[in-house]
Amino acid sequence: MFQASDFELDIVEFVIGDARKAKRPDVETYIDRVAKRGPDRYSLPALLEAIATECDGTAQDDLDFIRDFILARLRTTLTSIEAAHNSARFVCD
Repeated sequence: MFQASDFELDIVEFVIGDARKAKRPDVETYIDRVAKRGPDRYSLPALLEAIATECDGTAQDDLDFIRDFILARLRTTLTSIEAAHNSARFVCD
């Protein structure tokens, strides 16, 4: 059975790649600050927790845009992963 945690690094890197394509370095900076756990390591649970709870002094409109960008890309990425695998065997919570 596959779970999102099996693809944790890939998932976060897809979001970062999309932020780079969209020329949104603020998104990558935010992800690095809240979810980076060393070279080439990210915590998807930490990213989701930060999106749900963090208020870090960033202008609220900017923070809302960053969160919306990340959530939209996560939705796309997780949906694609789910579609690529048998939905009966992949848990996407």
